[in-house]
Amino acid sequence: MEGLKKKLNGYLKKYVLPKIEKDGFTDISVYGIKQPSESIGYIFIDTEPEIRKVPNQRGRKERLIELFLQDEIEMALSLLGVDFYDYNIQFNKRPLYMLDEEKLPFNEMVTKNERIRTFSQNLNESELKWHTDEQDRIVIPLIESDWKLQLDDELPLKLIKGKEYFIPEGKYHRVIKGRGDLKIKVIFK
Repeated sequence: MEGLKKKLNGYLKKYVLPKIEKDGFTDISVYGIKQPSESIGYIFIDTEPEIRKVPNQRGRKERLIELFLQDEIEMALSLLGVDFYDYNIQFNKRPLYMLDEEKLPFNEMVTKNERIRTFSQNLNESELKWHTDEQDRIVIPLIESDWKLQLDDELPLKLIKGKEYFIPEGKYHRVIKGRGDLKIKVIFK
């Protein structure tokens, strides 16, 4: 896995970055790779500046760059003898499973099948990354706040105290910081 990551990073730095520097990009790299098992695998790409935005906020240029990068990564995989159909390429979305648990952006109390998570008003907004989870869950805000939940390819939803929000397994999502703390109950399905 590390070998593939290293080779892809080398290809991106040598052949792809020079082609996108004219568009203002200063870096592109592979953050992580999740090998395909029974389903599709994932390759996580970070760009600087980020190109991943809410779909209706991406301009034509950003969409074209994302398509260009997708083609280049598929080309690199083909050259390395890897079937690119086995992978889904994600831009500027970090998977939660790869993060160090000590760096998670919340404090957590655990009971049998639910968790109470508190996100502090003092956390840095950059800690709230796009991610997926490996099982379905229901999120219920426990206090009034103006924090939001955003699922991939959807507009952000204001988190309303007591309302249930369903997040399916494998669906990219993130929390958007508001004022004050956010306290939620997470129930695993």
